[in-house]
Amino acid sequence: MNLKILTEEKGKLLDEYGEAVNADEKVWSKAKCDGIFQKIQKKDAEIKLVEQENEDLSRSLGGGGPVHEMRSLETGKIISSGRSGDLEQYVSDIIKVELGYSGVQNRDVLGGSTSGQYLVPELLRGPLISYIIERSLLGRLGVKNVAVETDTTKYAQVSALPTADVIAEGAELTETDATYTPQTLQMYSFRSGTIISQELEMDSIANPQNVIEPFAQSVADHIDNMFINGSGSGEPLGLDNQTGTFMRLHLGANGAALTGYEELGAMVRKSRELNHNISAFVMAPRTYVEYKLLETATEEIPKPNPFADIPLVETNQVGIADTQETSSNATKIFCGDYKKSVWAGWRFGGPESLRFLVDRSTLAHFGKIRIYAYVRMGLAHPYGTGVFGWVQGVIPPSGAIT
Repeated sequence: MNLKILTEEKGKLLDEYGEAVNADEKVWSKAKCDGIFQKIQKKDAEIKLVEQENEDLSRSLGGGGPVHEMRSLETGKIISSGRSGDLEQYVSDIIKVELGYSGVQNRDVLGGSTSGQYLVPELLRGPLISYIIERSLLGRLGVKNVAVETDTTKYAQVSALPTADVIAEGAELTETDATYTPQTLQMYSFRSGTIISQELEMDSIANPQNVIEPFAQSVADHIDNMFINGSGSGEPLGLDNQTGTFMRLHLGANGAALTGYEELGAMVRKSRELNHNISAFVMAPRTYVEYKLLETATEEIPKPNPFADIPLVETNQVGIADTQETSSNATKIFCGDYKKSVWAGWRFGGPESLRFLVDRSTLAHFGKIRIYAYVRMGLAHPYGTGVFGWVQGVIPPSGAIT
């Protein structure tokens, strides 16, 4: 039940108890006072139970995690911000009311609803997007997140740096050719849904976080996949399909066993030569572990990483079975300045930009519930091509677990 409602009911009982205790001696009733006091104790127990549920839910939703700010692409001002834990009461209410819990005033909590489709309130859009970001590469890499009000938004892509020079007093500065190229930040729909039995949902009512968490996680995983592998045709453009990216084949097209950090050093050097930075190396979990297991010649002593100031970030979305000629177990390592050279645009305005649906009506005759999550976002590359690179053909040492 909603904590607010329970607190209000307890307040009414306290008022009623006060009136009963202070009643005139002729109408005073000990039995009545004891009955009201027992109701107050029961209400206290219900409040404590709901507070514990909300605390558990907040913890499972990442409560206490970082606050993500949604900034306007046009003004740069913060439109909304929040923690994923802010969703606890919202998620609990909409799920419990759909499963028949009485007394949950979901209409007061939600921004609007039609036919069982619950629009996410404006104040909770930031936290819900934050929940997805925290579980994706976007959050771990520090990718800039901006709010977008339309499905297509123009932005300036840096194609060349302007000329800087020392000029004589009163002399005229000659501008360079066009430095910016107009590009479009395109929004795409990411959806996740399932059908589940009403009985299972009713039996799981004590843990409503289990309902929303898999959907946000699956959306985050798919966004990660597009971030790495997106073709740019009907989906965001990913790192693996960027044009002009500098690439290094690790000891040939088929790759070779890892022996040190030389390949990372080659990418750092190339990036510096192009006046770009590397904020992280992104790799498959298998490659990440192999780097951590590198030993010196004396063995059992970890080999020092001279580029330890650059994080190694792992993700299952980097392929670990990219076929290159005859090799079937090669992989890649991506690198670049993700904090500056990628934007994640989130469709923030309009009722269709963010949605969480619990639909009991269409499949009621089968005793099933349809659950569905929906968000719109896109990826932009404001510094254009040539700012990312990758090592291709890295395979694990011989004898590694496959």
